[in-house]
Amino acid sequence: MKKVKDETKKTYRDFSNKAWFTDGQQIKVGENIANILAGEFQTLNVKELYESDTFKTWKIVITEDNQICLLKTSNELK
Repeated sequence: MKKVKDETKKTYRDFSNKAWFTDGQQIKVGENIANILAGEFQTLNVKELYESDTFKTWKIVITEDNQICLLKTSNELK
C-alpha cells in the first residue's frame, strides 16, 4: 500500500452531530433545532453535493470556497 504524503491529504469539516436543513442552494447548520430557530447557524454555499446511491446515510458537501463537509442524513430537518 502506498503511503499518502502529508501535502496530498485533504481534510473535511465534520458536521455529523449537527442539525441542518437545505435552503435552496445553501445548507444551514446549527448545534440543534433551537439554535437554528434562534438564528445561530452556519451557512454552507453548496458547489457540489454527494450521497451514496445505496445507503443515503451521509452527504458530502463541497462548498463554493472548496471546503469539504460531512453531514449525517438523519440529522436533516425537514
